[in-house]
Amino acid sequence: MNRLTSILLGTLLASSAAIAQQPYTTAEEVYHHRFTTAGYLQRAGAVCKDDSKRTVDAASGLVSGDEMKAFSKSFPRKTRAWMTEGKEVFNIDVRQGGTRPACEAAMRERQKAEETGRR
Repeated sequence: MNRLTSILLGTLLASSAAIAQQPYTTAEEVYHHRFTTAGYLQRAGAVCKDDSKRTVDAASGLVSGDEMKAFSKSFPRKTRAWMTEGKEVFNIDVRQGGTRPACEAAMRERQKAEETGRR
């Protein structure tokens, strides 16, 4: 988790590329990535009007399994903070490149999230 946290916080979540950092070496890194991506997609669903429900559903799908729910219940502050990080990544993308490019990047992340949910 330290490497990913350093990347996310050290770069002030400079772009959605920070979300896509891989590979993950611990379960906590996997959880961090999932909750951060879910927050990113939730924010995108609120801003990007094309398929907003689909985007929010993809976000929910990342964190709705029994294991993810149990982790969230055990570490509510941590998972809330990770979701907030993801939302801030999207906000930074909008500020740096505009809404359209940020939404396009979010739709690519949504596609990955949907594929993760099908496994």
